[in-house]
Amino acid sequence: MAFSPDGKRIASGSEDKTICLWDAETGLQLGSPLTGHTGPVYSVAFSPDGKRIASGSYDKTICLWDTETGLQLGSPLTGHTDVVYSVAFSPDGKRIASGSEDKTICLWDAETGLQLGSPLTGHTGPVYSVAFSPDGKRIASGSYDKTICLWDAETGLQLGSPLTGHIDLVQSVVFSHDGQRVVSGSPDNTIHVWGCPTDSVVNLYSDNMPRQPSYSLCYSSNPSHALLDSDVYIPECDINVRTLLELDSGGWIVNPKGHLLLWVPSYMARPSLYSPYRLFVIGKHINLDLSRMVHGSRWIECNFKGNTAK
Repeated sequence: MAFSPDGKRIASGSEDKTICLWDAETGLQLGSPLTGHTGPVYSVAFSPDGKRIASGSYDKTICLWDTETGLQLGSPLTGHTDVVYSVAFSPDGKRIASGSEDKTICLWDAETGLQLGSPLTGHTGPVYSVAFSPDGKRIASGSYDKTICLWDAETGLQLGSPLTGHIDLVQSVVFSHDGQRVVSGSPDNTIHVWGCPTDSVVNLYSDNMPRQPSYSLCYSSNPSHALLDSDVYIPECDINVRTLLELDSGGWIVNPKGHLLLWVPSYMARPSLYSPYRLFVIGKHINLDLSRMVHGSRWIECNFKGNTAK
């Protein structure tokens, strides 16, 4: 699933071999499903201008679509020898990267559909996720081989050694907006944050937090959000973002010095807070007003019926 750059539309790929477009405000389907693939569609991505969609499929191909007409643009892009799990547009919209069961990453000219150079090889397992850096100069890839690789998007050369730390396959990778970090998610129940191109690892899950796989990740476009730089949520702490935040037995999320950050009511089933089978993305055009949220020393009001802040 992917939001359009303006946040007004959603594209979804399905086992039924189609791509559907949806109005993000109303939830209504826009037009008929886009048909052309002969196998399940595992990945979709909007071009930066929102005029095209790329899709990767079990049928080993990438297809390009016109988002206004729903028509397929040219012939499917062929070159992979197995399932295509991930597709991504470069920031300038001129290239597409694709990751495949065949253990390679391919680069394509988004206008002509021609493959650019030879496949990028280095992974020893299927490639489940690919992402361009914000400047378009690097590509990150996550693989069944439990590693993340960084690549020069121009030369196709691997940058440094694979990043190791996950103990299971890497399902998702994403660059931070400044291009200085890569975040990876895995069914090993952890999220790792890596300095680029160094191999510093950050595990944002501690042993006493709900243990659930991380199948999909995205960075917030708001620089004040925690994932972009969680240091701002750890006041008066000399430990940087490479620090565990914990959910204690009383339901409090605490920082490394024991400061209370957020309380999760005990009557809420902890596993229900996040399902590994659910992906929730908020478009850029949506704003949340938390000005009347009960917080700080007033959190106890949450426990008293009829006494919640208005």
